[in-house]
Amino acid sequence: MNFKISHKKTVLFSFLCALVVSVHALEQVVPQVVQSKKTNIVATSKKDTVIAFDAHDVLLNFDKKALMYKIVQYGAVAGATTLAAATIIGTSAVWLVAAMPAIVVGDVLGRVMCFKKKHKRRPVIEHVWDADCLLKSLKPEYIRLESLFKPNKAMFKLIDELKEKGYAVVIASNIAPDTLKLLQERYPKHFEKFDDIESPNEENKWVDKRQPKKFFTNLKKKASGKKIILIDDKEENCKNAEEEELAAICFKGNMQELRKALQEKGVELA
Repeated sequence: MNFKISHKKTVLFSFLCALVVSVHALEQVVPQVVQSKKTNIVATSKKDTVIAFDAHDVLLNFDKKALMYKIVQYGAVAGATTLAAATIIGTSAVWLVAAMPAIVVGDVLGRVMCFKKKHKRRPVIEHVWDADCLLKSLKPEYIRLESLFKPNKAMFKLIDELKEKGYAVVIASNIAPDTLKLLQERYPKHFEKFDDIESPNEENKWVDKRQPKKFFTNLKKKASGKKIILIDDKEENCKNAEEEELAAICFKGNMQELRKALQEKGVELA
């Protein structure tokens, strides 16, 4: 039996179905991803200043080569799947295969909308892609896509210099727990340099920089009364940090300017 299916209608129908199914996310329980507790090394550091680094575009640079590899990989998988569907089931099934991204997007978007309505804030991926989410098996691949970053060599050279001078260094980022865990496993020698991490997780009730007062209050507690200098690539985060009585440097990729700004704020460098 040969059914004629409009591909536009198929994609739209799949998207709407996913949104409807996602309504149950209103009752979804937030997963318990707990960040491991560390002793307060920050409090015992020699210097009275703590340097806090954002993750994306500060500590980590986007890995374009890894993205190109993923695009080729996905293209091969999509091509093989479409060819198999067209051969085995018929050409009309190709549009059903093409509708799969709409199903995923519709499901996740529906969960984001429901979470925002219930909790009055935007979620991280752990909130919307756990439990009985449609196509949950794709979550690990999504996390791998979110972690297509590699260490900024020049920044970590600066961190080694700061550590040698006796400064405590911490991560202050909106990075989600699963992505953070994957990056820690991929680059253990880089992440072990940090004395602490402030990022959204179950333990701190998922507070991030979009809730600046709470986020920077948590960061100040970890600093044990010491001065904090935040290095972030977003001007809004730097402005919010300064309003919460932190020093801030907006990093735009120039290491010489960053070193100069740190020295102007009293940081000892070679």
